[in-house]
Amino acid sequence: MTAGRGYIALAAVIFGNWKPLKVGAACIMFGFAGALELTGHWQIPAQLLNSFPYLLTMIVLIGVIDKSKPPASLGKH
Repeated sequence: MTAGRGYIALAAVIFGNWKPLKVGAACIMFGFAGALELTGHWQIPAQLLNSFPYLLTMIVLIGVIDKSKPPASLGKH
């Protein structure tokens, strides 16, 4: 139902550091990256445009994975 974008949603939560406004901004950024493939004005192969949101996700996660800290109550009953 998410068209394979669940991984990107999880990355947005990590990138936004579990804060709703930052997560919303990350979702907009990833959504914009996904919308690039819908415009036909680019001289870039379609396969590269289709993979751009996933490439951006990997680049963002590489940059913030050490700095991001989940909430202390995550996973507790």
